[in-house]
Amino acid sequence: MSFYGKKYRRVGHDNVQELLAAAKDNEQLAAIIRSKPPTICFTKLDAHRIHVHLATDCQTNEYDFVLGQQKEIKKNDGSIIKVIFTEYSENILDQYILMPNGRSAFFRRVFGERDCKLIISMPETSITATIYFEVIE
Repeated sequence: MSFYGKKYRRVGHDNVQELLAAAKDNEQLAAIIRSKPPTICFTKLDAHRIHVHLATDCQTNEYDFVLGQQKEIKKNDGSIIKVIFTEYSENILDQYILMPNGRSAFFRRVFGERDCKLIISMPETSITATIYFEVIE
């Protein structure tokens, strides 16, 4: 089973408000989570690189990542976040985000045949949030 090449959209969530309340000083993460949900597609370029395609009705962003290596991403507000993707297993993709203010977040995507569960955690709280996705293509 491979999640690569499939397009996913957000369909639900658990504990997002609780996580954001616990991380009250992490406005950058809150902005990412509250933003208009994009569709997302991961493409494997080779054994060490992936391509990430994010699209909303009004904007498309595409990024290439070398697995395990930090990449700086410029956000719409001009700030820079640092992102690292790693493949934990054939159906788990981990993402670590370091915000400009020093705060961080860990995203673990667990892919099923037709869905994905994104588990978000942050070092400053024991609360986790889960966002659910379904395959649309």
